[in-house]
Amino acid sequence: MPDFLVPIWQRLKTIHYILIYNILKIICPLKNNKIILASNRSAELEGNLLWIYNELKDDNNYEIKIHFTNKPNALFKIKLIIDMANAKYTIIDDFFPLIYPLKIRKNAKLIQVWHALRSIQKSRI
Repeated sequence: MPDFLVPIWQRLKTIHYILIYNILKIICPLKNNKIILASNRSAELEGNLLWIYNELKDDNNYEIKIHFTNKPNALFKIKLIIDMANAKYTIIDDFFPLIYPLKIRKNAKLIQVWHALRSIQKSRI
């Protein structure tokens, strides 16, 4: 494939996820207590996200959704997009190409914690 077509091809591969997210963020109300923990590099909870999960799991005020895989397929991506559409916080641990093209809804937060754990521990967020 010629180099100039690569960005166009990348965009076309994600356009349906963008459309699903944009529709759902309009029709689904934002849940202020919903937190998504997501990784596409690990099939299990580990590292920074494990530490965050352990800090939050006993607090019944939060609805925590976990999305982990090291082999993201279409079903994983759709489930993640559906959960993100009404989540107040989405926390990712590393590079996550599916999420970057999305225009995150107003009042929702996308937090990337790659190499951030020490800062979070010091500030006790």
